[in-house]
Amino acid sequence: MLEKDKQIGGCLQTFSVQKTIFDSCVHYIGGLGEGHTLWQIFRYAGIMDKLSLKALDNNGFDRIAFGEEGIQYPHAIGNENFIEQLLPYFPNEKVALQQYIKTIEAVGDRFPLYKLRNGSVAEKTAVSSMEITHTLQSITSNPLLQQVLAGNNMLYAGVTGQTPFHMHAVVSASYMHSAQCICTKS
Repeated sequence: MLEKDKQIGGCLQTFSVQKTIFDSCVHYIGGLGEGHTLWQIFRYAGIMDKLSLKALDNNGFDRIAFGEEGIQYPHAIGNENFIEQLLPYFPNEKVALQQYIKTIEAVGDRFPLYKLRNGSVAEKTAVSSMEITHTLQSITSNPLLQQVLAGNNMLYAGVTGQTPFHMHAVVSASYMHSAQCICTKS
């Protein structure tokens, strides 16, 4: 294993630049609501009872902002709520938002491990060639909405024109299922 820093950990440590401390750890996590993927995994591993979870704001677990614009576009928990929270900013895009939700759900369903079930390579192959930029452009022609929908791409190191849509779909869907802060119980 190679690590370019003094200790192993990457996103699970802090660092400083010119005496300013940066906390690079995970701040919230998706899919930990009861019955969802990580909840099932953590329960199986026997650690759910050792965690203290705090649900984030259902109407905006995260907010996407661009430069000096001053607007914060909410990413909400729950498929219908996700749509409803973005509609005031994109009143003519209800069909596109509905299609976005259908697309991420359909793509996520094709990844058996994400759903904790057995499956086949053929399932994933059917959606593996989808790229995020092209897929979002096929859902809406509104460039601002495309940027808002891809707003959390830094969570999975998304790159325009290269990142597979399935990466975006499973990450986004997990947060739309539930978004929580995790603290260990004392």
